[in-house]
Amino acid sequence: MSAARAVRGVDHLAPLDGLRGIAIALVLWFHVWQITWLRADVHVFGATLNFNAIPEAGFIGVDLFFFISGFCLFYPYARTLVDGRPRQSLATFAYRRAIKIVPSYYLSLALVVALGWAHFASPADAFAQIVAHATFVHVFNDDTFGGINGVLWSLAIEVQFYVVFPLVCWCALRRPALTCALACAAAAAYRVVVAAHYDAAHQLEQLPGTIDLFAAGIFAAYAYRALAFRAPQLVARRGLWTAFALAGAVASAWTLRSAFDARLLSGWPGMWEVWGRSALALSFFVLTLARSLRCRRGNAGSVIPHCCSFPPSRTISICGTKSSRARCATRTCRRGPARTSTPIPRGGSRRPAFRSPSRSWSRGR
Repeated sequence: MSAARAVRGVDHLAPLDGLRGIAIALVLWFHVWQITWLRADVHVFGATLNFNAIPEAGFIGVDLFFFISGFCLFYPYARTLVDGRPRQSLATFAYRRAIKIVPSYYLSLALVVALGWAHFASPADAFAQIVAHATFVHVFNDDTFGGINGVLWSLAIEVQFYVVFPLVCWCALRRPALTCALACAAAAAYRVVVAAHYDAAHQLEQLPGTIDLFAAGIFAAYAYRALAFRAPQLVARRGLWTAFALAGAVASAWTLRSAFDARLLSGWPGMWEVWGRSALALSFFVLTLARSLRCRRGNAGSVIPHCCSFPPSRTISICGTKSSRARCATRTCRRGPARTSTPIPRGGSRRPAFRSPSRSWSRGR
């Protein structure tokens, strides 16, 4: 295994995969409900369990995607800040973001335009819509916000955050807590003003109104790396992080339920999004940080000690549990190499101490 692959395996955080799966399920179920209006009632032993809050408020899966994006974007820089890894260049960041988003986005855009060309009011309208969507600015105007495909608004917000991320990252590398606190305060203030003075709901979905979700992800990435390196005794208290993870999960579920209950109130969605989005950011932060630390094993720098050369895929399970081979490796690192009764001959390596029943290690056979 190459060094690059080993590093990627060590830095991979399985809880983020789980959160990403939850976000996908929420958004998918929400759009299925929008199309079919199917209720999520489950009948068990004569009782009816009502799960309609999940699909009908599943739009918060997009908020979870924004949080995960902030975490993943800043995590390489958190490693630079905490443990002195080489900093990712701006050119590398821009290339990775562009190659991940732009080709598939443009392909989807071309396909939808080709299939729905007849729905444009005129060639001039089609041109304006295509240009606005191709440059990711279609969320700024009521006429283009959902002019081609309504679900593309979140990608525009994502790309706009990519544009401002170098500045946000520069600030976070110097004052991570202050930067994230200011971003959350600015987002809340923006939503208060918009909810009080504007009727257009899409104004709440602009980047200034969602940047606290990205900021919460950024600070979660920093806090995870900092605690793992600087407070190993605290990280080892797995029961504590389990309790925090459960609290974050309960808070996220309660926020989803509050969004479901507030849908029929006057002023929706403005009044809920003013503080509901802040509550989501906080609950996502607690859940992700606690779950990531709960699943962590090994020392501050890696999942297993650096002197062990076993591939992470063979020693670590999906939730971070060490196998017996990894435990043996850890004991070897602490106590030194184990003594062996078989001497190593000069000029060569020791042959294996076992023989396979189907293969002979003798030369010439």
